[in-house]
Amino acid sequence: ELHFLLHRSGMQTWEYAPQFALRTYAYLYPLRALGLLLHSVIMPAASSLMLSLAQSLSPYPVTTFKLASFVLMRSLLAISMALAEINFLNSISEHVPMKFVLDRQTLVTPLLAIITAITLLSSAGMAHASAALLPSTTFMLAWLLAAACYVRRQLSAFCIIAVTATLAIGWPFGVIVLIPMGVHILFTTKSFKQLAALLLGTALYTLLCQGLILYIDFQHYGRWTSATLNIFQYNAAGGGDQLYGVE
Repeated sequence: ELHFLLHRSGMQTWEYAPQFALRTYAYLYPLRALGLLLHSVIMPAASSLMLSLAQSLSPYPVTTFKLASFVLMRSLLAISMALAEINFLNSISEHVPMKFVLDRQTLVTPLLAIITAITLLSSAGMAHASAALLPSTTFMLAWLLAAACYVRRQLSAFCIIAVTATLAIGWPFGVIVLIPMGVHILFTTKSFKQLAALLLGTALYTLLCQGLILYIDFQHYGRWTSATLNIFQYNAAGGGDQLYGVE
């Protein structure tokens, strides 16, 4: 579908078929903007350099602008994931220090952040998924950003990222890993005024975000439909998961 939005040609995946409408086109719009920037602006301006760079990043021959743009796009996704991981580690280092008492002196170390960094670096799954052009990978990126905001007690930013990730990415099952942080925020925010403002702002943003997503999907599916609701019904309510990958 992204290839179709960029080049007006390509094959349709079954998740985007109108009879299923399991994916929201809102997820593809930022990627489309990035693809257009690479293919229409950066590539023509520095074609030789970009082709050489793309070839150095790919084990396969890169001979066209289209393929080079795809390689560079996935590389930028991987860089974004790396930056999100660094931001997450910084939040742990700054706000979750570990204290040790040695010779009656208290030592504060970023040990937890170091352990987390080693875990991330040694995780083949994280490295493999970082450049994948998939909603689940984008949700992973959003979770890292949301978790960093949660650790820093940046509550408004956490709510905005959580709502956007749940509604606009097309992988709403990931909300399970956001719920514990949201519940903790509800029970640890002592100021009723602050909590009420946070809940109201989140509700308004949710309505705005969902309205925009519905409008975008209406332009492509030709009817009002919620991809979030559709994918839940497909995988849970109607037993559609038995047909997964068959359509």
